[in-house]
Amino acid sequence: MKDKKVLLVEDDEHNAMFAVVCLKKLWIDQQNITTCTDWLDALDEIKKNLFDIIIMDLKLPWADGIHLTKKIRENHDCNQPLVIAYTADIFSIKNESIKQLMDWFILKPSKLSDFEHHIKKSSWVDVQ
Repeated sequence: MKDKKVLLVEDDEHNAMFAVVCLKKLWIDQQNITTCTDWLDALDEIKKNLFDIIIMDLKLPWADGIHLTKKIRENHDCNQPLVIAYTADIFSIKNESIKQLMDWFILKPSKLSDFEHHIKKSSWVDVQ
């Protein structure tokens, strides 16, 4: 798990710090966690790096995480990253078009067990 690359796209500093702490507790090395505060920076990182998992805030400055996730899905052929929506918007998890884009949802406010539950469900993770 230490070698897995994670992109965290979150514009709120407190939510980002909490998510990073959770990821580190799930044995993901700090050096493999990239954080971005807006979708343009995230898109640049995605063009430069292959990520195993992307944790995406749905409400970002200038554009939303849904727009970015659509771009990710269009531009990755067979190596699709796991995309987890990280949102406080309970209604987004009921929206069918959003549900089709995202692999899972973590609702804010969140706790460590939310991250662990969803990351454990992925095929590439063996959390002890």
